[in-house]
Amino acid sequence: MDYGKRIKDIRESIGMSGRALALKSGLDPSQINKIEHSVNKPSLDSLESICDALGISLTGFFSIEQGPSALPPDLYEFVIKKENRDLFRCIAEMKEKGYTSEGITDILGSLQKIVDDAIKVNNQVSFTDVQEDTNKLLKDFTNKKNKKSK
Repeated sequence: MDYGKRIKDIRESIGMSGRALALKSGLDPSQINKIEHSVNKPSLDSLESICDALGISLTGFFSIEQGPSALPPDLYEFVIKKENRDLFRCIAEMKEKGYTSEGITDILGSLQKIVDDAIKVNNQVSFTDVQEDTNKLLKDFTNKKNKKSK
């Protein structure tokens, strides 16, 4: 893997300058330049600082080796954002519990419908209503899953 090219691709895909990356990561601009041009390889600490500055995890940095061209731009932007980690963890936990990709997609689609309907009705989302509807949805889905496995 060409670390420098990967860093530069991610940085440019989010519209960040090399100088901004240096400031945000706490590294010297010349160090960022040398890393991006593959003159130097970053230390693990430097790479972690760079990833934090780019808003991605180290795992995200290494897991999408093909870069932005391998995924549609909107999906790539979503995947590399650090704040989306909990969503991916939740999906991974559901997969570990035996939920299929189709089942997870159904749950997320139904959840989106619940939120969209709440917005249409009230022009706002009541957390309590969404939580109650979501709990019902998950209970129904789990009951269906359990019936299938019997």
